[in-house]
Amino acid sequence: MDAGLYIHSFSWGITFSVVALLWVPFRANSMEDTFVIYGNLFSGFEWKMVEAIYETHFWIVILLLFGYFGTLMKDSWKTRVYDYFSKLDYLMLIALFLIVIQIMLQFKSATVQPFIYFQF
Repeated sequence: MDAGLYIHSFSWGITFSVVALLWVPFRANSMEDTFVIYGNLFSGFEWKMVEAIYETHFWIVILLLFGYFGTLMKDSWKTRVYDYFSKLDYLMLIALFLIVIQIMLQFKSATVQPFIYFQF
């Protein structure tokens, strides 16, 4: 494998992690809550929780992994996937679109999340 792909993946993961951690103060109600959230993020981890999530939400985990590794595909593979889907019949594309919509409806949150900046 190309070393550049590993560096790119590592850089992408670090950037995502830093941005996700920096969103916490904007979502928390106060700075005290921010520190509580940070404290809870880095303590009390148990592997059996991961197993429970995997067992109860197997397909969500699979779709998340598929999406994650899809972003790391080589450009030549992305081109082949694009070429494959561009050659499909319109009825097949509509069927795939409806399947994706159905999956999104199945996995959506039951509550509506307010726009984050309404709290300011």
